[in-house]
Amino acid sequence: MGEEATTNFCSECGQPIHGGRFCTHCGAPSGIHPAITPEMLVTAGAAAATETHIPSPESPARSNGHDAGEDFQFTRAETAPTSAPPAPAAAGVPRSHGAGRWALLGALGAAVAVAVVAAIVMLMFSGDDDGAAGKAAMGAATAYKQQVAKVFGPVLGANLAVSNKLAAVRGTKPAAARLAVRRAQEATTQATGALSALIVPAGQDKLAADAKQVVGREVAYLAAVASVLNHPTIAGASQLQSLESDLTAALTAAGPAVAGEQSTVSGATRLTSWARTTSRTLNRRARAKRARARAKGQARSSRGNTSSPTPSAPAASRGTGCGGGLYAGPNTSCTFARNVRSAYLEAPGASATVRVFSPVTNQTYTMSCSPSGSGTTCSGGNNASVTF
Repeated sequence: MGEEATTNFCSECGQPIHGGRFCTHCGAPSGIHPAITPEMLVTAGAAAATETHIPSPESPARSNGHDAGEDFQFTRAETAPTSAPPAPAAAGVPRSHGAGRWALLGALGAAVAVAVVAAIVMLMFSGDDDGAAGKAAMGAATAYKQQVAKVFGPVLGANLAVSNKLAAVRGTKPAAARLAVRRAQEATTQATGALSALIVPAGQDKLAADAKQVVGREVAYLAAVASVLNHPTIAGASQLQSLESDLTAALTAAGPAVAGEQSTVSGATRLTSWARTTSRTLNRRARAKRARARAKGQARSSRGNTSSPTPSAPAASRGTGCGGGLYAGPNTSCTFARNVRSAYLEAPGASATVRVFSPVTNQTYTMSCSPSGSGTTCSGGNNASVTF
């Protein structure tokens, strides 16, 4: 029988290649080595074992340098001729002269497979190490963000309560708004301590810095709100808008872990309007109270001093009468005296220092006012004095 043609197999899909440079099934280059499949290795091993260890019954063991007990192989040319032709080889079983080649290819294939498996295992373990480190870092960052969110949760809730109370502030005694601000300040103080106790993982330095900035601006904003609620003045309320904007900007920069999902800071505009109205109301009440006190004092004085000849005598001693119980002293015009009295009534307290403009000299003077007898006397400027 003639020599059987060697069949190549595609290295990509494993299909047989009967000649040609490319696989007709997937188009991959055919290469120069035949692919070894597990079925071929099993078949080759079985054939080699059969031809090596089972001698032909028609050919006894020869003494050609080998002992009778040693394994040896017969080829077709060495087999003794018989009257009957030899049975054809089973399909798929390599011929005896190719057993060595198949064994070599099988060994090479096994070595390549072992090397590939080793490389894959190394990559898997290396990838597992890198992946584990990456997962650990991500887990630490996620845990830190959750801790920061937990710290700022009470602060955001308190801010929302303050904003709601400021939107509804009424009257001159906003007790509910003041209580909400005190609670927000307590929550901020607790958040400051809790935040400093957290361990900042790698890559979260910016979040830590933003959180501290929010706490600082929170403290400044709440202090200004409390001051305006306790002492409503226009000057104090003028800072609320900028402080509220600074705090809102810091919360936005810090992100949801600190600021949450919605805005919680508002009410500066409403509080400013309330402070302006309340300041005028309180000043008006203070003026009325002082007027009542003066009236009572004058009544007591008139009852106790029955020997006074006429009311014109004290008027002359006080200076020039400007009407309505107002007197201008030396070097003082009635116009300036009226401006002094108006400025004093606008200022809180029984004693006050006021700055007053004189239309006569076109200059502004500082006058110090304090109770004097049954009335009030203001002195200063260019030896000016006003009594009312």
